[in-house]
Amino acid sequence: MKKALYLTLALGVLLSLPSCTNTPETIAEPVNIVFGKLYDKKKEAKIEEHLKTLDGEGFASKLQNKEEFALLVYDKSNPKWDEYEKAILKFVKKENALIYAMEISDFKRIKASVSVDTKEGEITLAIFKDENVAYQIMSGGENDLLLDADALSSYLEERVHFSDMLYISLEQLEEVFTKKNDATIGFLRKTCLDCSFVEDAVLTPFNYLDHQQSYVIDCDVEGIRYKDGEIDEEGWKEFKKKYGLSEEGNADFGYNGGYVPTFFHYSTDGKTSPAESILDGCVYLNDTVKNVNGEYLVTDSYFTEEREPLLNFLGNIPDKETVLKGHKVATQEIENEHWKKESAAKYHNPLLKAFLDAYLSK
Repeated sequence: MKKALYLTLALGVLLSLPSCTNTPETIAEPVNIVFGKLYDKKKEAKIEEHLKTLDGEGFASKLQNKEEFALLVYDKSNPKWDEYEKAILKFVKKENALIYAMEISDFKRIKASVSVDTKEGEITLAIFKDENVAYQIMSGGENDLLLDADALSSYLEERVHFSDMLYISLEQLEEVFTKKNDATIGFLRKTCLDCSFVEDAVLTPFNYLDHQQSYVIDCDVEGIRYKDGEIDEEGWKEFKKKYGLSEEGNADFGYNGGYVPTFFHYSTDGKTSPAESILDGCVYLNDTVKNVNGEYLVTDSYFTEEREPLLNFLGNIPDKETVLKGHKVATQEIENEHWKKESAAKYHNPLLKAFLDAYLSK
């Protein structure tokens, strides 16, 4: 995971307060927000329940990593706050938009080096791209977009692409398997280097276009990989077994003890266990490479001759290498006895892209 840095960068505003007179001809390439967030109807209709709280360090990390994201800076002292909260949450529900949030008192502590228009008692929605503010919308005025969810959605439609790949909670993940439907789910961890890499290498360009809805879950949370703030090895093992990431959970589609990033396509009937509902799968990277008699070989991989007939999506890539176990790795592609991500990605990127295309293309 790329390390978060405290803010040292000054941001230039590419576009100041927007107006409804902007035309498509003046709009640059839309900001591409890689992930969405499935709206949770069971949660209370409050900003803190549906937007992800961001602190100064997290904000600095996003800028440093040149992420494209949306940030709401809000002040509950606004006399119309209840109306703003209602309209913003209606927009979030409509778009399943992943938006970060920061109270104005917290934001002001870092504002000296950031050019975002904020004002006491007002609300600002800022859209970031390449360490800069691409668009920002501030409350107040005759045409207050932040009080009208439909108008806000129309304004952002050509300026921001909200993803169909939605983060879900553990409870929402469990609910997926209570219904009869197909679901494509990615298992990630925020502290996983391979997960950061796959986001940049595959998921960002893939999610720039519209696709069928899919889900991702961050496993670095309470109830999955953590319990009472500590790593829960036994709980993590049981989770991987339940959802088929490990061979113990599913002998065909599980990979050893279970790894992330893993993507599965499930067909659920509301009765069968998640592990038994897997129809197809793809594990990104996580190959084992060893020096065998002076040459480096992939000695273990998700992509083996034995598993190849089970992976239906491989039919979409007849001209690519689909068996990686036994693959010879050039010495210059080895770093600290591991296959360099950039080198391994040349093989894994088309595999994951083919999997996503197979189940998510419209």
